[in-house]
Amino acid sequence: MHGEQENMSKLLNISDMKQKTNEFYLKYDIKINKGKMNLAIQSLTMAQYAKEYNDIHNKSIIYDNGGLATVGDAICEAYVMLKKFQYKANEKEMTEEKKILKNDYLNSIGKKLLKDYLFASNNDLNDENKKSYATAFEAVVGFVACIDMNKAFEFLDCVFGL
Repeated sequence: MHGEQENMSKLLNISDMKQKTNEFYLKYDIKINKGKMNLAIQSLTMAQYAKEYNDIHNKSIIYDNGGLATVGDAICEAYVMLKKFQYKANEKEMTEEKKILKNDYLNSIGKKLLKDYLFASNNDLNDENKKSYATAFEAVVGFVACIDMNKAFEFLDCVFGL
C-alpha cells in the first residue's frame, strides 16, 4: 500500500497528463479536440492533486474536477429520469431504479473505470473520502456532456447497461 500511495503522489507533466487523458477517453470512443483538452484533464484531476501541482508551479495551471462533477451529477439524474422513469408506474419501482445514482454505487463504478487514470494525490483517494470515485465519475460524465450530450448518454448506456 505504501508504494501505491507514493505512486499516486507523483505529479505528471502536462504532456503526460494529455496522453493519459486521451488513453482514457479513447477507450470509450470519445475524441477530444484540441480546444477541450484542458477541460478533459480537469475531469480526471482530483482536488489535492491540482493544489499540489499548482503550488509547485506557483500558479494555477490545472483545476480540479469539482465543477464538472456538479454538471455530471445533474446529467446522471436526467439520464435516469429519461431512461428509466418514463415507464415506471409506482414510487417503489422508481426508488429502486434511483439506487444507481447513490454515491456508493457510483463510487464502485468510478473505481472500476477510473482507478488507473485519475490524477490524484494520497488524500484524494484515501478511505475517509468515501465518494471520491463517484465524484470523479460524475466529472467525466460532465465533461462528455459538455462536448456532446448524445455521447454522454451513450457513455451512460454503456456503463449502466440500460
